[in-house]
Amino acid sequence: MLVMMAQGVREAMRRASGALLAADRTEAERVIDGDAEFDTLYRIVEDRVYDLIARQQSVAGDLRVVPTALHVAADLERMGAWPSTWPAPAPASGAGGRR
Repeated sequence: MLVMMAQGVREAMRRASGALLAADRTEAERVIDGDAEFDTLYRIVEDRVYDLIARQQSVAGDLRVVPTALHVAADLERMGAWPSTWPAPAPASGAGGRR
């Protein structure tokens, strides 16, 4: 699950950077819309972590790994949301005057 999140974040960052450099507003909006997927994946990881803690009598070593997975998932979710804070690309020159 974490690997899938990391791959998705990498792809979102690549697409967001490309959209920003190309001033592609449509692609930027698609990347922003995809942020909900990272939120969902984080909630799944969080639920699994809490379920594992509740159902298993984990030894100390296992307990160190479980919160780490939760922290990694939170960081990946935050990274996936980061492009949504970037400014939207400006329309191409001559594309329509004032707003």
